[in-house]
Amino acid sequence: GTIYGKSARSLAKDIQTNVLDKLNDEKYNLLDAIEEDPGNKELKSKLREVKAKIEKESDLEPYIKQAKEIVETLMTDFPQGAKYLEEYPEKIKTQRYVMSPFGRRRNMFRVISGSNKSIAEAGRRAVNSPIQGMCSEIGMQAAYLILMKSYEYILDNDLPLEWMPEFSRTVHDATYMTVRYEFVIPLLHIMQFTSTYGVTKFYEEEFGFKFNIEPEIEMEISSRED
Repeated sequence: GTIYGKSARSLAKDIQTNVLDKLNDEKYNLLDAIEEDPGNKELKSKLREVKAKIEKESDLEPYIKQAKEIVETLMTDFPQGAKYLEEYPEKIKTQRYVMSPFGRRRNMFRVISGSNKSIAEAGRRAVNSPIQGMCSEIGMQAAYLILMKSYEYILDNDLPLEWMPEFSRTVHDATYMTVRYEFVIPLLHIMQFTSTYGVTKFYEEEFGFKFNIEPEIEMEISSRED
């Protein structure tokens, strides 16, 4: 099956990569510790265990089995979504467009070409576009609300306007912002609420669109000297 535009093998590789990344981080940390304390037998024993785990987890087949189980569970728990994923790659050949749950239309005129490759690509995009497109719209709306909430927070607490976060860009459903060090912690709290409960409340109040679950988010922080 395909989930969010991914095959079970592709999903399995994503899961495996996350596991191996963590194990490799652990391995390199142990190597650093052993370099500082070369006579520590406990560290060397732990390193052997981690290397054995890395070798074991390098086999992709168990992850493919796990990925298939995830897809099957998803299709069982969300039958309407499963029906959409199954029908649209074929339906797009005659309908030539898809609609997001918010009502945004994306045309797929490439199917008119009659090219099997173009039709197959349109089928994949027909599955992916309403899902990722909807996530992107939620992300953009959340970004606007985050900026508004940040502005309110700065005014309410008599903070310098120079601390106002700057919207950098969006890439698919990821939003990038630049913020001064002094405002990092307040912004994290604002983002955490606004990107989940805040944005769903907005859609319900403004459009009557009620979510049955709040979006999940991930946040990453990096820094630069300037």
